[in-house]
Amino acid sequence: MPKYYFDIRDAQGLHRDDVGMDFPDMDRAIAEGRRAIADMSRDALPATNGDSLEILIRDHGEGPVRLSLSLTADRGDGES
Repeated sequence: MPKYYFDIRDAQGLHRDDVGMDFPDMDRAIAEGRRAIADMSRDALPATNGDSLEILIRDHGEGPVRLSLSLTADRGDGES
């Protein structure tokens, strides 16, 4: 089963996943990335404009980034 790695980029920088998770295919890895970014956004994004959180999904260790999921906080009222 292929191994996928979920690197996290936030205001502190890039946090590389050196452990990874096994999934049967990229579709399952994407579903996990979507779930993870939704869960992480509850705690990781402060209520200020322009803050962002990104998950970069890599396959097979040093493989290229296959998918980038990102979320940016934007209050919409012009306040920071």
